[in-house]
Amino acid sequence: MCSARSSACSARSERGIVADPRPARDVHGDPLPRRLARGAVRPLRAADDVRALAEHGAWLARPVTTGRRIAVTGIRGGSGKSTVAALAATVLARHRRDRVLALDADPQFGSLPLRLGVPPGPSPAGLARVSPATASFAEVEPRLARAGEGLWALP
Repeated sequence: MCSARSSACSARSERGIVADPRPARDVHGDPLPRRLARGAVRPLRAADDVRALAEHGAWLARPVTTGRRIAVTGIRGGSGKSTVAALAATVLARHRRDRVLALDADPQFGSLPLRLGVPPGPSPAGLARVSPATASFAEVEPRLARAGEGLWALP
Protein backbone atom coordinates (compact mmCIF):
# COMPACT_ATOMS: atom_id res chain seq x y z
CA MET A 1 0.00 0.00 0.00
CA CYS A 2 2.67 2.54 1.01
CA SER A 3 6.21 2.22 -0.15
CA ALA A 4 9.17 3.88 1.44
CA ARG A 5 9.64 6.04 -1.67
CA SER A 6 6.06 7.33 -1.78
CA SER A 7 5.73 10.93 -0.72
CA ALA A 8 2.00 10.41 -0.18
CA CYS A 9 2.68 8.16 2.81
CA SER A 10 4.34 10.99 4.67
CA ALA A 11 1.25 13.11 4.13
CA ARG A 12 -1.10 10.57 5.74
CA SER A 13 -3.65 12.00 8.14
CA GLU A 14 -4.99 10.38 11.32
CA ARG A 15 -7.89 8.63 9.54
CA GLY A 16 -5.66 7.04 6.91
CA ILE A 17 -6.75 9.39 4.11
CA VAL A 18 -3.86 10.50 1.95
CA ALA A 19 -3.63 14.25 1.46
CA ASP A 20 -1.68 16.00 -1.27
CA PRO A 21 1.94 16.36 -0.26
CA ARG A 22 3.19 19.90 0.13
CA PRO A 23 5.87 21.02 -2.29
CA ALA A 24 9.40 21.03 -0.94
CA ARG A 25 9.63 24.81 -1.48
CA ASP A 26 7.40 27.62 -2.65
CA VAL A 27 7.44 28.08 -6.41
CA HIS A 28 7.30 31.71 -7.57
CA GLY A 29 7.71 31.50 -11.35
CA ASP A 30 11.11 31.78 -12.98
CA PRO A 31 14.28 31.81 -10.90
CA LEU A 32 16.02 35.12 -10.27
CA PRO A 33 18.90 34.59 -12.76
CA ARG A 34 16.44 33.85 -15.57
CA ARG A 35 14.37 36.95 -14.75
CA LEU A 36 17.52 39.11 -14.71
CA ALA A 37 18.71 37.70 -18.05
CA ARG A 38 15.31 38.33 -19.62
CA GLY A 39 15.36 41.91 -18.35
CA ALA A 40 18.83 42.46 -19.80
CA VAL A 41 17.85 41.08 -23.23
CA ARG A 42 14.52 42.92 -23.50
CA PRO A 43 15.97 46.28 -24.73
CA LEU A 44 17.87 44.46 -27.49
CA ARG A 45 14.77 42.59 -28.58
CA ALA A 46 13.06 45.81 -29.79
CA ALA A 47 15.66 46.25 -32.55
CA ASP A 48 15.04 42.67 -33.69
CA ASP A 49 11.29 43.32 -33.80
CA VAL A 50 11.77 46.43 -35.94
CA ARG A 51 14.10 44.55 -38.27
CA ALA A 52 11.60 41.69 -38.60
CA LEU A 53 8.76 44.12 -39.39
CA ALA A 54 10.90 45.82 -42.04
CA GLU A 55 11.70 42.45 -43.62
CA HIS A 56 8.00 41.49 -43.68
CA GLY A 57 7.10 44.84 -45.25
CA ALA A 58 9.78 44.39 -47.93
CA TRP A 59 8.50 40.89 -48.64
CA LEU A 60 4.93 42.17 -49.02
CA ALA A 61 6.07 44.98 -51.35
CA ARG A 62 7.80 42.63 -53.82
CA PRO A 63 6.56 43.10 -57.37
CA VAL A 64 3.96 40.63 -58.60
CA THR A 65 3.90 40.04 -62.34
CA THR A 66 0.59 38.16 -62.49
CA GLY A 67 -2.81 38.75 -60.95
CA ARG A 68 -3.33 37.26 -57.51
CA ARG A 69 -6.48 36.17 -55.76
CA ILE A 70 -6.70 35.33 -52.09
CA ALA A 71 -9.81 33.49 -50.93
CA VAL A 72 -10.77 33.32 -47.26
CA THR A 73 -13.21 30.47 -46.68
CA GLY A 74 -14.91 28.76 -43.77
CA ILE A 75 -17.49 26.06 -43.26
CA ARG A 76 -19.97 28.02 -41.14
CA GLY A 77 -21.21 31.54 -40.61
CA GLY A 78 -19.72 33.70 -37.89
CA SER A 79 -16.28 32.11 -38.00
CA GLY A 80 -14.43 35.35 -38.79
CA LYS A 81 -13.98 35.09 -42.56
CA SER A 82 -14.93 38.71 -43.23
CA THR A 83 -12.69 39.97 -40.44
CA VAL A 84 -9.68 38.00 -41.70
CA ALA A 85 -10.35 39.11 -45.29
CA ALA A 86 -10.61 42.76 -44.19
CA LEU A 87 -7.35 42.54 -42.26
CA ALA A 88 -5.53 40.84 -45.15
CA ALA A 89 -6.83 43.39 -47.67
CA THR A 90 -5.85 46.30 -45.41
CA VAL A 91 -2.32 44.96 -44.87
CA LEU A 92 -1.79 44.29 -48.58
CA ALA A 93 -3.11 47.73 -49.56
CA ARG A 94 -0.89 49.42 -47.02
CA HIS A 95 2.33 47.65 -48.05
CA ARG A 96 1.82 47.39 -51.81
CA ARG A 97 1.58 49.93 -54.59
CA ASP A 98 -0.92 47.74 -56.45
CA ARG A 99 -4.66 48.22 -56.19
CA VAL A 100 -6.46 45.82 -53.85
CA LEU A 101 -10.11 44.88 -54.36
CA ALA A 102 -11.97 43.20 -51.51
CA LEU A 103 -15.30 41.56 -52.20
CA ASP A 104 -17.56 39.37 -50.12
CA ALA A 105 -19.21 36.45 -51.90
CA ASP A 106 -21.25 35.36 -48.86
CA PRO A 107 -24.81 36.60 -49.51
CA GLN A 108 -26.12 35.81 -46.01
CA PHE A 109 -23.43 36.43 -43.42
CA GLY A 110 -20.94 38.58 -45.33
CA SER A 111 -19.91 41.71 -43.45
CA LEU A 112 -16.78 42.71 -45.36
CA PRO A 113 -18.03 46.21 -46.33
CA LEU A 114 -18.96 46.80 -42.70
CA ARG A 115 -15.50 45.65 -41.52
CA LEU A 116 -13.81 47.96 -44.04
CA GLY A 117 -16.05 50.88 -43.06
CA VAL A 118 -17.63 51.49 -46.45
CA PRO A 119 -21.27 52.51 -46.79
CA PRO A 120 -23.69 50.35 -48.77
CA GLY A 121 -23.32 51.29 -52.42
CA PRO A 122 -24.50 50.32 -55.84
CA SER A 123 -25.41 46.76 -56.58
CA PRO A 124 -22.69 44.49 -57.94
CA ALA A 125 -25.10 43.62 -60.75
CA GLY A 126 -23.81 46.68 -62.64
CA LEU A 127 -20.44 45.00 -62.96
CA ALA A 128 -22.01 42.22 -65.03
CA ARG A 129 -22.45 44.70 -67.89
CA VAL A 130 -18.72 45.49 -67.98
CA SER A 131 -16.54 43.17 -70.04
CA PRO A 132 -13.65 41.99 -67.84
CA ALA A 133 -11.37 41.48 -70.84
CA THR A 134 -11.61 45.06 -72.13
CA ALA A 135 -12.62 47.07 -69.06
CA SER A 136 -10.18 49.51 -67.54
CA PHE A 137 -10.05 50.37 -63.87
CA ALA A 138 -11.54 53.80 -64.68
CA GLU A 139 -14.69 52.07 -65.99
CA VAL A 140 -15.07 49.85 -62.92
CA GLU A 141 -14.11 52.36 -60.20
CA PRO A 142 -17.50 54.19 -60.05
CA ARG A 143 -19.12 50.91 -58.99
CA LEU A 144 -16.64 50.37 -56.13
CA ALA A 145 -16.38 51.99 -52.71
CA ARG A 146 -13.00 53.32 -51.65
CA ALA A 147 -12.00 51.79 -48.30
CA GLY A 148 -8.55 53.33 -47.94
CA GLU A 149 -5.38 54.20 -49.79
CA GLY A 150 -5.09 51.61 -52.57
CA LEU A 151 -8.07 49.60 -51.26
CA TRP A 152 -11.49 49.30 -52.84
CA ALA A 153 -14.45 47.19 -51.80
CA LEU A 154 -17.42 45.90 -53.71
CA PRO A 155 -20.35 46.89 -51.46
